[in-house]
Amino acid sequence: MKHGEGTRQLALLPMFHIYGFLMCINVGLSKGWTMTVLNGFVPDSFLGTIQDHKIQIIHLVPPIFIFLAKHPKVDEYDLSSLENLFSGAAPLMKDVTMQVQGRLPSMKPVRQLYGMTELSPVALGDLEDPTIGSCGVLIPNCEMKFLCVHTQAEVAPGEEGEVCVRGPNVMKEYYKRPEETDASFTDDGFLRTGDVGYMDKNGRVFIVDRMKELIKVKGFQVAPTELEDLLLSHASVDDSAVIARPDEFAGELPKAYVVLKKGHSITEEDMREWVNSSVSSHKKLVEVEFIAQIPKNPSGKILRRVLRDMEKEKLNL
Repeated sequence: MKHGEGTRQLALLPMFHIYGFLMCINVGLSKGWTMTVLNGFVPDSFLGTIQDHKIQIIHLVPPIFIFLAKHPKVDEYDLSSLENLFSGAAPLMKDVTMQVQGRLPSMKPVRQLYGMTELSPVALGDLEDPTIGSCGVLIPNCEMKFLCVHTQAEVAPGEEGEVCVRGPNVMKEYYKRPEETDASFTDDGFLRTGDVGYMDKNGRVFIVDRMKELIKVKGFQVAPTELEDLLLSHASVDDSAVIARPDEFAGELPKAYVVLKKGHSITEEDMREWVNSSVSSHKKLVEVEFIAQIPKNPSGKILRRVLRDMEKEKLNL
């Protein structure tokens, strides 16, 4: 992938976030790209800017990919100038990626990046030959290993574990927070990211979920993103989020919050049965609740704590 001077970039990400700071300010300006800046996401403004300024490249977050995959307004604008879309800040689900690429067939495959502020900020990228669902391969001079979330032992390739990174891009410490710094590194100097993932035989890495977001059902671990991906593949679903609901017998059970597309209707029971018919027993939803909007932060990550607080209030916990 090559973009020379004069490439038209849309800068939509908040620039106080490391993703926007690096990709919109540092990368765009250093390459001499023409940058159009939007102060927040408004559907018509976003789509109209792409059309009118013939935008070629945009770095986005998963909620906007969901918009591109599902919203009817997308068909009202000419987005044929788009060449490259990048996703970061949170896992991009396979079904959403496929829907976007099907809707924008002239565009090159969607590319994912993986990183965090502590990684300055990138460790993985798939710039030349992307695989749907993967964040790509390690950047140069970087090492990665995966630790079992139970035993902390290193797992074999293909097995899921906590993603740990070592390299010159890794931060030195949390300023004046020695205890937090010590807890964030292994004895051999790998940063513990708190993300769960695995590496396939070709060296491509797939991020499953955050460790603290995993739902523990009778000793089994359930990744909310797997169920959210399934929900988003339903023709009536516009957005979704899954959290753990406390359960006396199982410990925790998955509960889904779902935003329906405008004009669509389905009962909570039918939605729950549709999901549960496609998953193993420990992944079955205990409840589906329809809401108007999934709470998210400016970088597009689901604010599960807000949903958990809603659930605790509902259960009087």
